[in-house]
Amino acid sequence: MKKVVIIMILFLISSLGLGSIASANDNIIDPLDDEESEVYILEGDKLVEDPLFSEVSDSDMGTQSIIRGIKYTKENVKTTNEWSSYRRVSDNIWGPGSITADRSVTFGTQASGSYANLGFSLNTSVSSKVGYTLNAGKKSRVYMGYRVRYKVERGERVGRLGSREISRQSYTVKTPMYGEYKLINYK
Repeated sequence: MKKVVIIMILFLISSLGLGSIASANDNIIDPLDDEESEVYILEGDKLVEDPLFSEVSDSDMGTQSIIRGIKYTKENVKTTNEWSSYRRVSDNIWGPGSITADRSVTFGTQASGSYANLGFSLNTSVSSKVGYTLNAGKKSRVYMGYRVRYKVERGERVGRLGSREISRQSYTVKTPMYGEYKLINYK
């Protein structure tokens, strides 16, 4: 008999919606629901990013409002190219003679500022090859270096909720395209 009463109570609670986590008083706004939105908490007039949204319980939020649907776009974008500094890929040689790269170095994508949700792929890299050979001239004291050419994009990440701008932050993303070897003099 007790089991029947418990089951009836649970059924009654679930049918009335009392067992759900969200209630009408939570003030949840979800104007845009897509993969590129982030979750923010409205504290007074200030929006605070909430990276742990999935772990926030109803009792933790109190009177805060949850806002979803922040859209990010790029503005004031400028693209240039620039070289990295050289990295050593060999030991020293006193010329004349040939010098061979005996180690590899890797240059990856470098990103700084607010670049999240702008569609950048940060897994691009360029590496030097072991075994690449150059010839050193007479009476030269050199080692082999390797550097890469970066495509550099600088701009601003603008966050909007509907038509209202809520954030504007700068970003820089450097993506390696190709590399070059050089004999570098040392003293």
